[in-house]
Amino acid sequence: SLFFRELHEESGLIVNELQEAGLLKFEFIGEPEIMEVHVFTTNKFEGTPAESEGKAMMAYPTVTSLFKSLKIIHEKLNFDLVEFRSE
Repeated sequence: SLFFRELHEESGLIVNELQEAGLLKFEFIGEPEIMEVHVFTTNKFEGTPAESEGKAMMAYPTVTSLFKSLKIIHEKLNFDLVEFRSE
């Protein structure tokens, strides 16, 4: 599918199975648009993770560790977490 092909192009990973883990909604302070990020997990992948141009790769062993990291990032960057929905 297009999603898996894009994931491979952006990360260098081949993934055939994903589970939805949650939805992040956030806004950059002073900007009216609410951004949405869908969070997925997988235990099965092939390849070596690689960063693509202008994008940093971030991998977390658990969804909980991802959101702990986001809390730290939130304190350093100019955005507010509007909503988090976990599956």
